[in-house]
Amino acid sequence: MNEKTAGFVFILLVCISVIYYIKTHKGLMCVHKTVALAHRGACALAPENTLSAFRMAMDIGADGVEFDVTLSKDGVPVVIHDPTLERTTNGKGQVCEKTLAELKELDAGRWFSAKYEGEKIPTLREALLAIRTDRVVDVEIKSYPGDAADKTDRIISEIKKTRNIDTVIISSFDSEVLRRAKEILPEIRTGFTFSEMSPEEVFKRAADIRADFLEPDSRLIRGAAARMMKELGYGITVWTVNDPARFSELSSQGIDIIITDNPHLFTK
Repeated sequence: MNEKTAGFVFILLVCISVIYYIKTHKGLMCVHKTVALAHRGACALAPENTLSAFRMAMDIGADGVEFDVTLSKDGVPVVIHDPTLERTTNGKGQVCEKTLAELKELDAGRWFSAKYEGEKIPTLREALLAIRTDRVVDVEIKSYPGDAADKTDRIISEIKKTRNIDTVIISSFDSEVLRRAKEILPEIRTGFTFSEMSPEEVFKRAADIRADFLEPDSRLIRGAAARMMKELGYGITVWTVNDPARFSELSSQGIDIIITDNPHLFTK
């Protein structure tokens, strides 16, 4: 191979690599700034995981939203963080023991402020429709022993019907949820969420389930942690950062996505 041909081949390979990168990171990683996601919506300003919190996040210019999903007793994906109802509604008991109709009877806003009295627990579909189609959505699936497959199937099915998956990340602490997500929809982006776990175990699990993102507690990002994750090819999402100085520090380390209760402090 002569010098001219070698140069052409090199340029061609670079072009192919760039095209592959763009196609496999559609809309999420092709940005040149850290993305600020509203944690459970703009939860410092409105009741968490409600349509008001999601709409508030859009109004203040958040780059996207992170929220939590589980299933009602009758198998409908609903948006709520806790397995029980007491903290964020006027109901009692387990979410999974209530039908959608029963959940819709509850008030999910009065605990935060009288201004939000009458706010309802949203379905996944309602949440997705409340968020602009050009914004990133990180859907954290809350799973419990034995329910990962059925729950993931139902949630992925609803996402496919409601939203362009190019803007969606499926995240979970449960690696079986993420494994199942890739099995039924290989092109969906997944994020392995973790807090207390050795780096060796994190990378082993992430590789095994073909995760696209690592989603650590932000307190774990110190020293060379971010660089190591990047060198292994992972996108990085961290949670939950509310201090502007820490946000800037993490952004300077190349963190892709930062989840925050206060997106209004970090968006323009």
